[in-house]
Amino acid sequence: MHVLMMTDLEGCAGIFYRELQVSNAAPHEYARTLRLCTREVNAAIEGARAAGADDILIEALHDIDLEMLPAGVQVVRGLSPWDTRYLESGLHALVLVGLHGGAHLTDCALAHTFLPSWQIEASGGVSEGWAKQVAPHLGGTAPGEFSTVEKVWLNGRLIGETGVLMVMAAAFGVPTACVSGCIHACREAADLVPEVQQAPVKWCVNFRAARMLSPKGAQQTIRDQVERGLRRSGDIPPLAGADGPQEVAVRYVHAERADRSAHGPGARRIDAHTVAASVPSGRAIPALRFLFARPRHAEDAPTADEV
Repeated sequence: MHVLMMTDLEGCAGIFYRELQVSNAAPHEYARTLRLCTREVNAAIEGARAAGADDILIEALHDIDLEMLPAGVQVVRGLSPWDTRYLESGLHALVLVGLHGGAHLTDCALAHTFLPSWQIEASGGVSEGWAKQVAPHLGGTAPGEFSTVEKVWLNGRLIGETGVLMVMAAAFGVPTACVSGCIHACREAADLVPEVQQAPVKWCVNFRAARMLSPKGAQQTIRDQVERGLRRSGDIPPLAGADGPQEVAVRYVHAERADRSAHGPGARRIDAHTVAASVPSGRAIPALRFLFARPRHAEDAPTADEV
């Protein structure tokens, strides 16, 4: 069985406020964050192997501690989450680990959708962490000028990163067998495909607070649910309609960010803060990555290192 695991970070147990999410804000805490996340990935690997997976590829969409991964798996680093080459390689199933809720949620720790959300911008640790880590070219840019996202819709449905990844995989005929992370990510997955196996490890209170399983409890839950999901993956369908037309609409906090996205190919300005664009299939959703490219200047097109 050939399984792709896409791993994020903010949905893992033990990670619940901004300074745990970025390396420069609190380096010693961030090292612990990577260990927590990687142990959940390793638990998913154990569950996949117990279900018969003999070819496991880890695509780390966020940081993990590579030295903690077991022998016998392969890992991809350095690719954009919009790169679909590994969805085209005869996969049997997708497993998502460490997923979180979307930017539109107010009762979700570290809620965002691809770009920093308005809540991340307003939270502590931004000037010390995010700006220096991923946008050093912004220099002394004040909060309020970042590329923040308020809401994302896919075909009219409010959605987070979980749903977008599921749609992209389903467009290639790949079902999502299991989703682990915060309860919002799990519910989003089940709303799209009721048969998907859920492994919730975190129940959020607000943007900086959550009730979570202990790390060992989270790892056990993930191990068990990934095994269960993969054992029944033949009964879990890919998301219906994923290989048909897809429209992504993004509402930004700042109108100048919408000015920039409106220059993208096929973009339509909905209102001062909202831009939409369409593709004929979920396979082509990466063509809409300009909606989520990080800013250099408000009206510039994305550069190669931003997409």
